[in-house]
Amino acid sequence: MRDIAAEAGISHATIYRYFPDQQTLFMEAFLRGVEEILARIDVIAANNPPGNLLEAVVADFIDFLTQKDHYFRMMTHFMLDGELAPDLVEKLNNAARALLNRLETIFAAGHTTENPRAMARALFAAVNGVLISFRNYPGRDRQAVFDHMQLLGKLIARRFS
Repeated sequence: MRDIAAEAGISHATIYRYFPDQQTLFMEAFLRGVEEILARIDVIAANNPPGNLLEAVVADFIDFLTQKDHYFRMMTHFMLDGELAPDLVEKLNNAARALLNRLETIFAAGHTTENPRAMARALFAAVNGVLISFRNYPGRDRQAVFDHMQLLGKLIARRFS
């Protein structure tokens, strides 16, 4: 918290006026990342034909969470740790619902005849599995790892289409 306050140019005590603890601060930062992802999905949806939409969204999601590692780390922390205050759990659930609803809308618009809700959740899990499994793959440079994750994301998107 002291490092964050120093980076923001405010006193250590002042940051606690807005954020009572580190988890609350992380959650607010994470929610900004989710808002950015949602806005990016909206731009992609507006600029891509339905046949390419899912692939473009998956590629951008992988790009975003690779380039903005802090959001990826916060997301995995929240998802894997599971120790959050009830009000923060509600915020996390609302953010996850918003993202999953965007994916569900894509599926409902013609990417599947199966249950769009389940498909959105399965896609989200599959893409996050790629990010978790390969992002720090030993023996490969950052670009090779990124290219590999993009390839896997493309294959997943095609299988879900």
